[in-house]
Amino acid sequence: MDNILTCSGVAVMNSRRSIGSTVCVMLALAALLLAGCGVKNSIRRQRGIEGMQSGNLEYADENLTLAVHNHGGDWKALLLLGKLRLMQQRPLDAQLLLERALEIRPKYEGSSEILDNLAEALYQQQEYAKLTTFVNNWATQRGGSDDYLRAAKYLALSGDADGAEIAYAKAARFAAADDDKPYLAMAEYYRGLGDKKSEILSLRRAYTINPQRETTAARLRELGLVPGPTIYLPAEFALPMPTLRTTK
Repeated sequence: MDNILTCSGVAVMNSRRSIGSTVCVMLALAALLLAGCGVKNSIRRQRGIEGMQSGNLEYADENLTLAVHNHGGDWKALLLLGKLRLMQQRPLDAQLLLERALEIRPKYEGSSEILDNLAEALYQQQEYAKLTTFVNNWATQRGGSDDYLRAAKYLALSGDADGAEIAYAKAARFAAADDDKPYLAMAEYYRGLGDKKSEILSLRRAYTINPQRETTAARLRELGLVPGPTIYLPAEFALPMPTLRTTK
C-alpha cells in the first residue's frame, strides 16, 4: 500500500512538473510575441527600408510583413511591402498590396508614389491594356504634371508613341513655371528614339527654364550647341506636336 502511494505521489509530482514546464514555455512564447507586437510600425518600416537599401531583402521582408500583419491600415507599410515585392519579381503580389494602400491612404499624401509603383506592377505583368487605362484615367482625374509624366513613360514603354507625346505635352503644360522636369523627360524619350532634332528642342526649353542645371548644358554641348541666352526657347516652340511629326 505504501509503495502504491509512493508511486502515486511521484506520478503526481511529475505531472505537476510537466504542467509547470508547459506553463513556463507558454509564458515565454507570449513574452516574445508581446515584444514583437511592442515594436512600433515606424521602426519596422525603417528596418524594411534599411533592408531594401542594403540588399538584405529577407530582413526587409520579415519586418514589413509583420508591420502589415500588425497594422493592416498602415498604408506606408503596404507601400513599402509592395515595392519590396517588385524587387522580388512578384508584381501581382505587389499590385494587391499597392491597391490596398491606395484605398486607405490620405487623399494626396504618398499617392503619387503608390500610383508610380502600381503602374510598374502592371507593366511587369505585361498588362498593357490595363496599364494604359490606369495611367490615362489617373492623369485625367488628378491633372498634375507628374501624373502626365507617369502616363507618358508607360505609354512609351507599351509602344504607344503618339499617346506618349501627347502626355509629355500635357505634363509640360501643367508643370510649374520653374519645373524643367517634363522637358528633361521628353529629351530622354527622343534620345531613345534617335530623334536628335526633338531632343535638342526639349533640352533648349529645359535649359531656358533652368540654365543652372549642368547636366542639361553638358548634353547640349555634346549635341554641338553652346549654352547661353542665344539658345533660349519659348514654350510654344518646344511642345511636341504628334500630328505633324514624320520622323521616329
